[in-house]
Amino acid sequence: MLRALWNSKSGMTAQQNKLDCISNNIANVNTDGYKREDLSFQDLVYETLERRGYPVSENRPKEPFTGSGVKTGNWIRDNAQGSLKETGSKTDMAIDGKGYFKVITNNGAEAYIRSGNFIVDVDGSIVDKSGNKLSILNNNGAEINALPANNPN
Repeated sequence: MLRALWNSKSGMTAQQNKLDCISNNIANVNTDGYKREDLSFQDLVYETLERRGYPVSENRPKEPFTGSGVKTGNWIRDNAQGSLKETGSKTDMAIDGKGYFKVITNNGAEAYIRSGNFIVDVDGSIVDKSGNKLSILNNNGAEINALPANNPN
């Protein structure tokens, strides 16, 4: 009986993880650059029932194996190309294919985003709506994301 409870618990936990994944996708349906996630189920260890002391019903034949539950696999992000649309803004960009924009956060850490809605800040740098600076490198690998001081456009 205890095994049945553990198997049921593992199934409910896996289903809750799947619901969390679906809820996350629904909550972000209107988020620019969001890539949906999915996850799969995996069987846990199987073991044989044909061993001494394992109770089986006399009314039906023995089952050769029993499972020990289910678990969810890794969350998998769908990186398929989304639809591209023209916005009319000179600072909006899109990635056609795989990849991400590299941005530098306010604390200097690197982050990667798919949303290409950028603006020019007061310093002349191209930033996202959170103020993270878009990383733009020249041929020498130097950061060049800032407009010249004498050119406000």
